[in-house]
Amino acid sequence: MSEIDRNKVVFVQLGSGSYVKDNGYGHEMFNFEPDEGKFYGYCPPYGCCKIDKIAKDEIQEDEDGWRFIDNVLVIFTKTRAKKGRVIAGYYKNARVYAGRMERKSPIRYIPEEKDYAPYSLVCDVENGREIEYDDKAPFIPRVKKKGDGGHGQHLMWWGKSENARPIREKMIDYVQNLILATENTPPPILIIDEEKFNENRQYVQNRTVNKRSAEARQKCLDIHGYVCKICGFDFEKVYGNIGKGFIEVHHLESVKTLTETNPKTDLMPVCSNCHSMLHGTRPQRTPEEVGAKLRMPH
Repeated sequence: MSEIDRNKVVFVQLGSGSYVKDNGYGHEMFNFEPDEGKFYGYCPPYGCCKIDKIAKDEIQEDEDGWRFIDNVLVIFTKTRAKKGRVIAGYYKNARVYAGRMERKSPIRYIPEEKDYAPYSLVCDVENGREIEYDDKAPFIPRVKKKGDGGHGQHLMWWGKSENARPIREKMIDYVQNLILATENTPPPILIIDEEKFNENRQYVQNRTVNKRSAEARQKCLDIHGYVCKICGFDFEKVYGNIGKGFIEVHHLESVKTLTETNPKTDLMPVCSNCHSMLHGTRPQRTPEEVGAKLRMPH
């Protein structure tokens, strides 16, 4: 696995702040839009990052005098109900700028503003990943009183205090597990196998998205288990305790076309690699297509 530097980490909250509340979207909506092989991410508020809190001794300047740090692990978080913040994605080996950078790419144009969304985080597309909400993922607890180790009100968090260290390390372990699962692939197996849940509810956060049903997801796992139905990968068997209960759930049909979901026939547990392969084309590949490729001789 390509190494991550555990000393250079920043947590960035998505979909929060007064700008998002006032406008119904934030510049973070472009964080996982591929743009000529790169992801260009925004860190609120105002697109500025206190990079001296990441690693003061590793600050560099580019030819235009912009200050930055390289090889940073950026962990994106979102708030979930009253539980706290949960991991929503990551950039590995990212460059983090101290200020707002401009990129006049058509992908980043916002008609309402008649301008292009700024950015301050950059990584290669293969080093970044947006994570669908996993109700088994660990939460970063909220700070309730001074001295607690959780995430406070600020939209960025570094987790460097003594009390915060164990939480920070747990989150880095979780992301490292995701990275490992993406970079390594093992062997094969099948597909498919009534209850119905409404999955076409919509809500606005950074943009309008279809809200998945956590109940449908759990029912799918109760029926099919936590082993990938395409390649047979078992996170717990490979990673031990840190892989227990970890798996992704795939919709066999696009969730946008569904009005209700049958967890037995419409959903399938898959590993991160197979999930990426399923969504690698539009329309998405079928599990049979991905399984057939997996079994082809090299």
